[in-house]
Amino acid sequence: MEPQVTTDEYERGSYVYFDFHVTDDGSGWCQRIKNDFTFEYNFLEDELAINSCVNIRAIGADHMLALGAKC
Repeated sequence: MEPQVTTDEYERGSYVYFDFHVTDDGSGWCQRIKNDFTFEYNFLEDELAINSCVNIRAIGADHMLALGAKC
C-alpha cells in the first residue's frame, strides 16, 4: 500500500504490519492493518534499540503499539 500523504515530516495512510500472537491453536505471526496511521520520521532511530519497552514509553505507546510492539 502506498501512503495517502507524504511530506518531509511524516507519511499517512493504511499500513500492513506483522504481529506475533500465540493462540490456543498454536498460530504465531499474523498480518494486521492500521488505517489512517501517521508515521512521523522524527521517531526513526539511527541505532538499534536495546530496550524496546523503554523506547515505547519514551516516544509514546500509541505510535509503537500501533505497529505491533509489545512489552
